Amino acid sequence: MFGGQRAWTVGTPNLTSVNLTWEQVTTFDFGLDAMMLDNRLGISLGVYESNTTRLVGPGELLPAVLGTSVPKKNEGEIMTRGWELELIWKNRVTPDFSYEFRGVLSDYKRTVVSYNNPTMLLSNNTYYNGEIWGEIWGFETDGYFQSQEDIDGYEVDQSYIYSGNWYPGDTKYIDQNGDNIIDIGENTLDNHGDKVILGNTTPRFVYGLNAGAKWKGFDISVLFQGIGKRDLDLRSAVFRGPAAGPMHNNVLVGHLDYWRDETSALGENKGDTYFPRPYAQYMGQNYKNFGVPTDHFLQNGAFLRLKNVRIGYSLPSSLTKRIFISNATVYLSGENLLTFTKLMFFDPEAFGGRWYGAGDAYPLSKTLSIGLSVNF
Repeated sequence: MFGGQRAWTVGTPNLTSVNLTWEQVTTFDFGLDAMMLDNRLGISLGVYESNTTRLVGPGELLPAVLGTSVPKKNEGEIMTRGWELELIWKNRVTPDFSYEFRGVLSDYKRTVVSYNNPTMLLSNNTYYNGEIWGEIWGFETDGYFQSQEDIDGYEVDQSYIYSGNWYPGDTKYIDQNGDNIIDIGENTLDNHGDKVILGNTTPRFVYGLNAGAKWKGFDISVLFQGIGKRDLDLRSAVFRGPAAGPMHNNVLVGHLDYWRDETSALGENKGDTYFPRPYAQYMGQNYKNFGVPTDHFLQNGAFLRLKNVRIGYSLPSSLTKRIFISNATVYLSGENLLTFTKLMFFDPEAFGGRWYGAGDAYPLSKTLSIGLSVNF
């Protein structure tokens, strides 16, 4: 087309703001630390409020005829309130036996105090006053259509989601405002059609528990950690499995729980299946089932993990001194041995991938190791 040569091209540069500057953060902290019962019981409590002003945001919304992205600017304020509690109990029962428990629990919530969004538009590129950081807006569903009669008898127009044909095994969306049309209204806080707040991506109630004991030369320590509440909207190609389209089929056992009729080679699987009818297109008709956030595909990101277990034995000093060693310990250690979670397919600590979403993040490995530590 260009005689085998590379063509030089010139594009319009993005607009920049000459007044863009640092955000300003003001934090108020209140803390309480106490040791009681002959230093066996320890309590540490911290409460804080942080206000971020001059928030760097995408700027005011401008018509698409601008032809480029809106320059960022300093505007808005976000308030973060949180707390952290730590409890410690340690005791020496005998000269040879002691133990210790340490637990940590923390939580926070971030709220948009003010932002330049006069229409209160619901968008990933802007915020509205009173928004709780991490909100997931989407649609509630009522299972899948089970037959053509089921589709014909459903008087709600779902053409906003997908304007083509709907088939058995496709998603049935709930009409929240009773107008028999599934849509987002004006996509504002006051008129959001059938969109509702499904959940929140912010990790809540982050906790950890460390326990250890020593008896003569033996010692053992155990570390648990986890998150009490977190919602995840995972609809990536890897999560969809057979519905990801050609050349994107990473099929796991859980993916086989999809809607199918008697014509399927795997046999009929109707009713309360987790995945809908799959389509060959990468998105195409799959958009009507995966194109928008729904409560059905909202995943529970809470988990409890046995992060580390370590068992060790220190050789008696009467023995090590003879060979000019101050301390020698042999130990067995394990990492990520047990995980309790309802999250499908992905590691709860490693789902933040890039192009293919959660599937682009490699899961944490279980590790067993044995070692010898020697100090001279």
